[in-house]
Amino acid sequence: MRQILFHFAGALGVFFVMNLFTCIWNPVTAAFHLPDAIRNIVTTVVTGGVSMIIIFAIDKTIFSPKFGEKK
Repeated sequence: MRQILFHFAGALGVFFVMNLFTCIWNPVTAAFHLPDAIRNIVTTVVTGGVSMIIIFAIDKTIFSPKFGEKK
């Protein structure tokens, strides 16, 4: 149960961080009149890359062989 809770909390955290990035990134690019295609590509690459790194770190912690063992 703990693994599911941590995984859900991590995914929720990633969602909020990426939403914050998008809320800041889109107005900045609109102010500089960047084409929509470039804005969408950069948003997709950054969001996917950061999400992948954060989820990998969370999964590595949760599913490590020593997770949950008493010290």
